[in-house]
Amino acid sequence: MQTNEDIVARFFMALNALYAAEEIRFFADFERRVGISHAQLYKQRKDFSRKILQPQWLAVLVEQYGVSADWLLLGRGRMFR
Repeated sequence: MQTNEDIVARFFMALNALYAAEEIRFFADFERRVGISHAQLYKQRKDFSRKILQPQWLAVLVEQYGVSADWLLLGRGRMFR
């Protein structure tokens, strides 16, 4: 069974991969797109056990950036569809 920390870790792996591929130029772009503050994203990155991550953050990665929902939520398959 996947823990919250596993999902958060994969969320940041995907976000970092998108940044490295220049799909996201600045993390602020993603923050604006999902309507979160830099502080929220920073706090979640510093401590994966915090329950800050929102489902809509994951939905944006899946719907707009092609991240695989199976990989993001379950750790199965490839990161991108």
